[in-house]
Amino acid sequence: MSSDQSFAPALTLPNVGIHVDPDHNLWLDQAEPSLEDVKSGANLEVGEVTVAVKTTGICGNLLFRSSPPSHGLLRRYVNHPEVWCHKIGSLSFDEGALLEPLSVALTGVTRSGVKIGDPVLICGAGPIGLITLDVCRAAGAYPIVITDIDSSRLDFANTIMPEVIVHRVQKEETPEDFEKAVKRSLGEGIEIATVKFGGKVFIIGVGKEKMEIPFMRCSANEVDIQFQQRGIEAFKTASDPHSGSIKVLIQS
Repeated sequence: MSSDQSFAPALTLPNVGIHVDPDHNLWLDQAEPSLEDVKSGANLEVGEVTVAVKTTGICGNLLFRSSPPSHGLLRRYVNHPEVWCHKIGSLSFDEGALLEPLSVALTGVTRSGVKIGDPVLICGAGPIGLITLDVCRAAGAYPIVITDIDSSRLDFANTIMPEVIVHRVQKEETPEDFEKAVKRSLGEGIEIATVKFGGKVFIIGVGKEKMEIPFMRCSANEVDIQFQQRGIEAFKTASDPHSGSIKVLIQS
């Protein structure tokens, strides 16, 4: 059965006056709003005030799907709060399954502040790296360099985006060699050490439990290192039928 034939009940629980946690969290009453905005008072009666609560996804509650002790979603049926269920329109269920990794990339690119004309270096051409590549292109980033130790992954990156600049990392390559290679790829206008002075390293994926970083280089060059644990409203953006560019990312 296609997604447009599936049963999708209308929402019956308006979230008026409810503090709503990020989409992927499970409990509404444990969210900690970080910003309050007063809505337009055009339709308010005398003495009435309405407040919209905007959450950034940063709160003390770290319980969400697929993170112990909460079970994951690789099953036929899932009992999920209806306010966090998003229609996927004409997308098939297979395509809809890509909304989760797409939401990860959307959150990372949004929080990193990538905008039109920004040069971007993506380290790793795995599934998340490739989707991040697509989202960076949709955000207007240029030029984009993607690296990996696997040449077949880079070849695939070139098939989905011919204009991307690829660089295969050699095991014997030193950080200085890598820096020079990326500089040659991006051309003038950006200083890479792995990032320019005052730049940002945004870590979307996961890695080893403990890693070494060049602390003094990051400190002296005022490099911001930012991590990601959760997203906010990314599923709504990814599944929005009016967001044509995002739909193309999934179906291409």
